[in-house]
Amino acid sequence: MSLATFVDFVAKKARVNYSDANVERQKEYVEAFVHDVIKTLHELYPGVFDVQMVKSGSFYKGLKIMNPDEFDFLLLWTLSVDTLKKIGTKDTRDIHGTKSGQVTLKTDALIAIFQELHTELGDELSQELPVIDPVTGSISIYVYVVFQKAVMRCLEYMNGKDDYEKFSVDTTGPSVTVTLLKAPVCPTEVDLCLCVHHKHTENGRLILVPVDPIRKDHCSNCDFSDSAFHWTVSICEKPANKQGLDDAHRQIVFVLKYLMTEVFSPRSDTYMLTTAVKRHYEKCLNEQSYEPSKIGKCFREIVANLHRIYDTKYAWDNADSVKDDRGTKLPDVDFPMVDTAGRIDMAGCRNMLRLRLLSDSVASHPQWRQEWIPWIKDIREQFKSH
Repeated sequence: MSLATFVDFVAKKARVNYSDANVERQKEYVEAFVHDVIKTLHELYPGVFDVQMVKSGSFYKGLKIMNPDEFDFLLLWTLSVDTLKKIGTKDTRDIHGTKSGQVTLKTDALIAIFQELHTELGDELSQELPVIDPVTGSISIYVYVVFQKAVMRCLEYMNGKDDYEKFSVDTTGPSVTVTLLKAPVCPTEVDLCLCVHHKHTENGRLILVPVDPIRKDHCSNCDFSDSAFHWTVSICEKPANKQGLDDAHRQIVFVLKYLMTEVFSPRSDTYMLTTAVKRHYEKCLNEQSYEPSKIGKCFREIVANLHRIYDTKYAWDNADSVKDDRGTKLPDVDFPMVDTAGRIDMAGCRNMLRLRLLSDSVASHPQWRQEWIPWIKDIREQFKSH
């Protein structure tokens, strides 16, 4: 079995079948739930938490594997896109050298309303968080605490009048993650994250999400003593011609995600894996000899590059023998100043070595089922069920 056949085989088994009527039914059920949340937010907090649904995440990018059990949505704050522009934004990427921005309420009346809402919804812990600077109107990322409380109240309201009584809620991090236990196909996580519109570009809509990209107690590059007033710049609603992958490389994403999240443990960051494939596809487009049929060659090159980055980065982070960090970064496609590889631990290195050996083994041994490396037997067992 060639690497190309291997990739095609695994991708077909791993990816979600979007043409399946049950998958469509699951999607419609989830989207109806989100629309109900948005409607209830408007009813309970009119003029404050009016939001628009923006579809995001791997399901809507056509890259979901295994089951339709996870849906991501950005809830776009209408105050940042309406004609009055009651929320202002500022791009501070050049100042901080990372994808940072700032968000500001532009009217005293809105500042007062939001401070009152913070007092009403916040618990003892959240009351101590700096949500708004009353002088400048700047909003910190801790606005997500108020947003989470508002959504929780909406869910309590919906639980009393609709058929969503079977769900659980997690508010770890800036999002609200609701697990719909009664979804028609399988229990599914619905991730809801507040975001603010910044501007439209040819590559998509630039937004700000309440996540601190700097993570320092004090920022020396601006006036804020608390790093929590830095938001993260992101991008959504990309045009079809800016999605950045052909069908062959999408298959590679399916395979990498399956192996590195469903087979090997601990799970790898899927955004990083997808970025590695996108970076390789950019390289392919610059080669006149590129043919999608050479998917096996592309897979092996991507795996080898990931293994090299992991191995070099781990040595850089943990030893004095590496003198510089060249070759240790995997730049984000949309924000090249951001290294998507992050910090690498020994478990991550071990899994990447397993992936590299698997790739080399399949490429070198056509009878790969008989020539299996002993510690990858668990993958063979996974395939036996197919």
